[in-house]
Amino acid sequence: MNFIDQLKLHRLRQFEEETARYESAVDLRLRILETVVEASRDSVVITDAASDCPRVQYVNPAFTAASQYSTAEIIGKPIACLWSLPANSEALTSIQTAYQSAHPGNLEIQCKRSDGTPFWVDLKFSPLGDENGSIHHWIHTLRDIGDQKAYEETFVRAKLAEEQNEKLLLEIMGHKELERKLLHTAFYDSLTGLKNRAFFMEHLERSLQHTHSRSKYRCTLLYLDLDGFKPVNDLHGHQIGDALLVEFSRTLKSCCRPQDFVCRMGGDEFTVLLDDIKTSESAHSVAKRILDQLRTSFLIGGVSLDISVSIGICELNPRHKVVDDVIREADMAMYRAKRGGGNQYVSSDGPIDITDGLPMGDSVKKEREALSFAIEQGELELFYQPVVDINSLRVVQVETLVRWQHPERGLLKPSQFLPLAEKSGLIVPLGQLVIRAACLQLKEWQHLIEFRDTVLSINLSYTELADELFFENIIDLLADTLTGPGNLQFELPPDLLDLSYAGQFTERLRKIGVRIALSHPSEGNALLDVISHHPVDMLKLVYEPRRAKYQPMLPPEIIARTQGSLPSLDICIERVETIEHHLSLIRQGIKLAQGNLYSPPLPADEVIHTLVYGVRPSALKLSACG
Repeated sequence: MNFIDQLKLHRLRQFEEETARYESAVDLRLRILETVVEASRDSVVITDAASDCPRVQYVNPAFTAASQYSTAEIIGKPIACLWSLPANSEALTSIQTAYQSAHPGNLEIQCKRSDGTPFWVDLKFSPLGDENGSIHHWIHTLRDIGDQKAYEETFVRAKLAEEQNEKLLLEIMGHKELERKLLHTAFYDSLTGLKNRAFFMEHLERSLQHTHSRSKYRCTLLYLDLDGFKPVNDLHGHQIGDALLVEFSRTLKSCCRPQDFVCRMGGDEFTVLLDDIKTSESAHSVAKRILDQLRTSFLIGGVSLDISVSIGICELNPRHKVVDDVIREADMAMYRAKRGGGNQYVSSDGPIDITDGLPMGDSVKKEREALSFAIEQGELELFYQPVVDINSLRVVQVETLVRWQHPERGLLKPSQFLPLAEKSGLIVPLGQLVIRAACLQLKEWQHLIEFRDTVLSINLSYTELADELFFENIIDLLADTLTGPGNLQFELPPDLLDLSYAGQFTERLRKIGVRIALSHPSEGNALLDVISHHPVDMLKLVYEPRRAKYQPMLPPEIIARTQGSLPSLDICIERVETIEHHLSLIRQGIKLAQGNLYSPPLPADEVIHTLVYGVRPSALKLSACG
């Protein structure tokens, strides 16, 4: 072998040795990298170079542990099967764009395990190519960031809770004055500033308990009702009337001791609870002082007003079992003072007979017996006055009105015999008779004309509400007459809702579907307080004559506030007599009305025509004015 061949052979052996050393180094490096990848806590996924849908060629043990996929299950599948991303999500679009442009990427996404449960990862992926720039693989690393995401979510929630707490704290601080006003409103009359009926009832309950438990404790109730207050409202308007109530309240407080409990019960009725007095003469002295102070005229808005008051006095006694016993006795004593001409006080001095305050003698006894006989024989007659939708003139309700065909005096209106029924204990059976007869009449109308929407409205009295069996009787009556509760509405005077048992009674009625209407509230400021505590379905207001015009008993702004606070509340205006009233109601946005303009009270056989065709006061040519 010549020298040149020997040199070539030497160089060949050197090359082979260097190649072997290089391959050994590469193999060592690959084993090291494999060991690192296999031991890595991050998931590693190697796919082919397909730009549209790379498929998995290798996964490390960390991936199989995190994803719950076995190596055999995942090899060959599209890597996209791991993503838990909506089809058009921004993250999915970013990944697809990176694959197509052969650019690396890094983003946080949700993946899904073999069982479908999601987990958060920090995804990094890079293309792997040769020296010519050709891509032959994609390397993906997935780091579990579930704890980090949970911390971030907890932090965000904590931050949101902190912000909400700060906002709530600001609201609480900002509403302290409002809370104070609301607390004041709950216990004090908004017009006069005196304690209200609810506060009074609580205090009277405690005083009555003291009467039963403390032998030397004496407490007396004065029940006051202004004489001739309604004409002041009618003549001078409610603004002057409200101002008079405020001035009277100041006078009343000035006549009492600081510890005496002075309250406005509602309307023009007031009470004074004289706690821990020495003798009954002390109560009489307070009553005299009140009457004396009212001898001076009130000057309000340039108008000089003379006002007096009727006062009933009742000393609390162990014979009074509940507070209503005390109030009833004081109220009846006040009634006696009013029937005696007013401007005086009368003491109950013990239980008052139910006929107290009525003219006594054979004539009263005869009248009571005649009324009792009429109730027993069903001789009372029912009339019905429609309540109409003033736009369509369709009848939506009928108010039930009772008349007594007296054998000697002819047909009597309610005002001519109901006071006798109230005071003589006949009002409850009379009321049951009226309700049953009216419900039966309604069923007859419904049977004849298949008219199911008409509401039957019936007035209730104080005594009927005080009857413990009244609610049960109504349930039985509805069942007996097959009357739907939604077809029945009871009208209450507004001051009754302030009595605890009356409020509970109306709540029970409304729960079974019976409607409640509040009739003839006397002033607007207290009205909102009453209906906010005792929800009702209808408010019935009255038109009263004033200076050759007619004004609503509540001012328009009160009506607007009421409708704004309680949009589901129906408002009906009564005693609408002329076309001018009708047009005025339309301009004010009132929807329901009642009065002789539309129809007087009618006997049952004449009402059916109005139920079918609506009211048609053609003589007044309502349709021509629409």
